Amino acid sequence: MPDRRLLGVVFCDRAGVPRHPVARGRAGSGASALAAGFGRALSRSRHNVAAGHGFSADPAPPYRPDLRRTPGYPSLLAGAFLMPNGGLRLASLSASSPARASVAATCWTAARLFGRSAALVGGLLLAVDLTGISYSVVITDRGAVHAVARRAASSSLMKRPSGSAVGIRGGVLLGCATLCRPAGILLAPVSLPVCAWQQTGARRIARDYLRVNAAFLLVLLIWIGRNVIVAGTPTLSSIWSVNL
Repeated sequence: MPDRRLLGVVFCDRAGVPRHPVARGRAGSGASALAAGFGRALSRSRHNVAAGHGFSADPAPPYRPDLRRTPGYPSLLAGAFLMPNGGLRLASLSASSPARASVAATCWTAARLFGRSAALVGGLLLAVDLTGISYSVVITDRGAVHAVARRAASSSLMKRPSGSAVGIRGGVLLGCATLCRPAGILLAPVSLPVCAWQQTGARRIARDYLRVNAAFLLVLLIWIGRNVIVAGTPTLSSIWSVNL
C-alpha cells in the first residue's frame, strides 16, 4: 500500500485545486452553469426531486417524468439541497468530493496492481490533471461521481478471497455508476479481468462474474421498470445517441 502520509498529500492537493487559475475560472462559472443548457435541465430535475414532484425536468406542472436522463446525479444534488443547511455550497461540495475520493481510489487500485511507486505517480498525475480539476468545481458535471463509483467497484471486486457480498457490491456500484452516466452500460460485461485477478479456479471466477452482472442488471432494471410504468417504454434513456 502507498505511504499513508503521501496519499494524504495527494488527496489534499486535489482538495485544494480551486486555488488553481483554471479551476478558479471554472468555479466562477459553476453556479451560472445551472442557468443554461444541460445545467438548466439538471437544476430543474434536482429541484423537482427535492420538492416531491418526481424525476422531471419540467419547470411547472404537470411535471412529466423525464426519460432522457438517468437519476443518479440529480438525486445526489437533491439530497444536498434537502439536508439541513443545504444549498448550492453543499451541492458543490457533493460534486467535488468524489473527484478527490477518486484520487485515493486510484492510488489504492494502482498499489494492488503495480506497487507503491506506480500508485503515487498515478495519484499525483490525476490530482494535477487540469481537465479533471476544471470540471471538479462545476456542479453540472456527473463524471466525477461516475468515476468514483466505477473505481470503488473495481476496488471492491479486487478483494481476496472474494465472496458473494464482494460480487454483489461491485455490481451495485457499477449499476450506480451507469445511472450517473449511461455510457457505463458495458461496465459489468467487461468486468471479467477484474473478477479473475489473482483468483483461483474457473468456477469461482465465473460465479463472481455472474454475481456482478446480476446485481448490475437488477439496479438498471429498477430504473427501466420505472420508465415502463410511467411511459410504457423499456429504456434506460430515450436519448441513447447522445448519452452513449
